[in-house]
Amino acid sequence: MTETPKSLRLTIALVGRANVGKSTLLNRIAGQDVAIVSPQAGTTTDVVEKTMELLPFGPILWLDTGGWDDPTALGPARRARTDQAIARADLILAVAADDGQPPDPDLLALARETRKPLLIVVTQADRHPPSEAFLEALRETGAAILVADPGRDAFLNALKPALSRLLPRNAKAAPAPLDGIVP
Repeated sequence: MTETPKSLRLTIALVGRANVGKSTLLNRIAGQDVAIVSPQAGTTTDVVEKTMELLPFGPILWLDTGGWDDPTALGPARRARTDQAIARADLILAVAADDGQPPDPDLLALARETRKPLLIVVTQADRHPPSEAFLEALRETGAAILVADPGRDAFLNALKPALSRLLPRNAKAAPAPLDGIVP
């Protein structure tokens, strides 16, 4: 996995508003403390990269981004880094929490414009279960939705089929050694 070039790794960008749980979700997926988490908005400033093997997909490069809605002086720079991460990604994982605000419509529009698969993951459901109105608003986006289970194994077991439905077969699969040589 460590020798797989980045160009052959499936790349997934975690994007969303500040403090919806992007970094916490990355840490849960990785099973380790990769990104700093804090109740203070704006903790993640630069894109945090984590490579890990996720069967049956192989090596995946996860990109944890800063808050999409950062109103500070650093907001435009963070947004530019997030836009770069989205451009690199094969799939956009939009992280949302039922805190009274739906995912940013500009983010959803960008996902549609780039024609990248989009999965909305609802986090913090263990502390604030999403309301039916919130889930209905997410369904209206037309995107696939996954409510994140707080347990790592349960979440990964739910994430894998969601990714399988969204990604083309053999996404970023390395070519076989004799591809193009032997019919």
